[in-house]
Amino acid sequence: MPAKQIKPNPEDRRRTRREVLRHKPKGILQLSTKYRNLDVLQIRDVSPFGLCLLLKYNVDKGARVNLKYIWKGIQIGVTGTVAWRKVITLSGSLPTGAHGCLMGIFFHPGDIDANFALYQALREEPGPERRGKGKSKRPA
Repeated sequence: MPAKQIKPNPEDRRRTRREVLRHKPKGILQLSTKYRNLDVLQIRDVSPFGLCLLLKYNVDKGARVNLKYIWKGIQIGVTGTVAWRKVITLSGSLPTGAHGCLMGIFFHPGDIDANFALYQALREEPGPERRGKGKSKRPA
């Protein structure tokens, strides 16, 4: 029989520390809504209960979304709801005046294990890739 999963109340979820990502995650995060698949431009922060991200497209508040993180053949999928959104002007290599959508997504508490796995995977720092078995040099 599976262990009962604890569902924290909304105040505890809101007070949970968010990890601000200072690096680009190793894998690819895909967001899909009922009608379309959207590319994630940037992940701002993440907690075990949700994340903040930037998209090139607008998604309505209250929309149900699916998130899939793919890296080295492993897929982590979670479901969430857009808790808030803010349309912003994008800068950088995009055309002047292009708009994007900054949004907060609340993970559904039905699968805490997948939510926590996504949180752990996104905050993991990318390290140098090791290729083959390198020979270590021993002092003479």
